Amino acid sequence: MIWEFRSLNWGRFLAVMFLSFLMAGCQSSSYASPVIVFLGDSLIARNDWTSFLNRSNVHNSGVGGNTVRDVINRLDAVYELKPDVVVLMVGINNKPNPQNIPQIIDDYRQLLIRLRSFHPELNLYVHSVLPVNFSIYGTSPSHVRIDNRDVQMLNRKLRALVAEFKGHFIDLHSYFLEDGELSPQYTQDGIHLNRAGYVLWRSHLPKHFFDTTQTDSIR
Repeated sequence: MIWEFRSLNWGRFLAVMFLSFLMAGCQSSSYASPVIVFLGDSLIARNDWTSFLNRSNVHNSGVGGNTVRDVINRLDAVYELKPDVVVLMVGINNKPNPQNIPQIIDDYRQLLIRLRSFHPELNLYVHSVLPVNFSIYGTSPSHVRIDNRDVQMLNRKLRALVAEFKGHFIDLHSYFLEDGELSPQYTQDGIHLNRAGYVLWRSHLPKHFFDTTQTDSIR
């Protein structure tokens, strides 16, 4: 036994062990599931993205009533989640109009700068701002009228901005339009989505967002 112990080629043994350690590390990092954060306003907040995508590593960071600036002000909480992917939907609470669209875009620029500075390789997916249905939404005197032509103008500028930051722009706006407004089949209050609306949204998300190893369900 003593002879066998001394005759062991320790150099070769250590090299094999080190190689095995490296391979195990590579395998664990290759199969590590990315952390996805959905970030924005109530359109994000009102959906269960975990079951929607059939993944356990999805965080809902939507807050009702948020503007673009509001999202910027709570980015520290987003950073704590250590996201690999951030999916944005925000802007309708800014109530786009020709006068404030430049400011909205400037706020969006600051938001994207902050996200990029946190993680230069962060995967950014920015959704277009959805239309509203003012014939439903505008029944309350307190609601400011939003013209969907202004929303479309904002989206054109937003698309160009996202390209500048090497992000992915997901244009949902046109799919929800009917006669120039948010289709009644996708909303009950003229601004928020119902289940059918989220199902439509889901159909336009990148396929690699979905974990196909689990049973697909939308609740």
